[in-house]
Amino acid sequence: MSPTCVGLAAAIGTGLLWGGIGVVTSSVTRRGMSFPGYMASSFILTMVGAWLLFPRWSASGGDGPPRVALLAGLLLSGGMLSALGMVVLNRAMARGHHGACWTIGQSALVIPFLFGLAIWADTATVANVLGVMAVLISLVLLGMSRTLGKPPTRAGTASDRGWFGLALLTLMIFGAQQTLVSIPSRWADWSDRYALRAPLALTGMGLGYLLMALAGGYRVRLELLPAHWVIPCLSLPSYLLLFRALDSFSVQGRAGLVFPIAVGTSIVTFALYSALVLRERLTPWSAGGLLIGITGVLLVAWR
Repeated sequence: MSPTCVGLAAAIGTGLLWGGIGVVTSSVTRRGMSFPGYMASSFILTMVGAWLLFPRWSASGGDGPPRVALLAGLLLSGGMLSALGMVVLNRAMARGHHGACWTIGQSALVIPFLFGLAIWADTATVANVLGVMAVLISLVLLGMSRTLGKPPTRAGTASDRGWFGLALLTLMIFGAQQTLVSIPSRWADWSDRYALRAPLALTGMGLGYLLMALAGGYRVRLELLPAHWVIPCLSLPSYLLLFRALDSFSVQGRAGLVFPIAVGTSIVTFALYSALVLRERLTPWSAGGLLIGITGVLLVAWR
């Protein structure tokens, strides 16, 4: 199988698993469970699994301590930002509009794209610029929708209106997280020889959830309950497929395709869940926002 086919299949698989994480987030929210507590308990298992499965300690050569320390700082910080973003997203979903909240949060890939243009002088095609504009238009359309979903509060109240601001905050946090974790890929003559990216990022997420759970007075369960195995079963293979996709597309210099393909798949997956399972109502504004947002994500990756 060609590297392109392998990379495409891995990126789509990553998006499907991310969509599954979105479903879990929505389910925890609707059941009124402690999201930081649930995720902290789940990520204790995830962190252990990551350090057992991913690192290649027998690899020869590699970076010196300064570069490894910088890699750890970037990935741990990115992981903690990812955890913070998911907690904020949980707060946004608690006010209704699950599908729109997920779409807005997943549109964060425009931030590392713009950061690359401004800092690293990346080039952009007309399609890329149109993609960014489409994402921004989708945010406006989703923000204008006031009847998407079945919010737990009366539509138009202060609580109902608060979801959009929280969703935008999620976008900014995820954008910062994606920017941080993408920096090592720009280092000259560097490769993840010891396969530390995934365990470091997942450890950062676990520490972030644990700190927020303890700070909020939530209970962190150490029992190996069936519910706590769901996140490891989704997170661990998603990172395995993510870095497989990045490595496969990097051979052709097209690593920039990975996140848009994965994110687009994730958005479509969760949109179907919202419509078919949650029975969220789609107004013309919200349906247009979802479609334009997905199109924009794909155009950002167009080369």
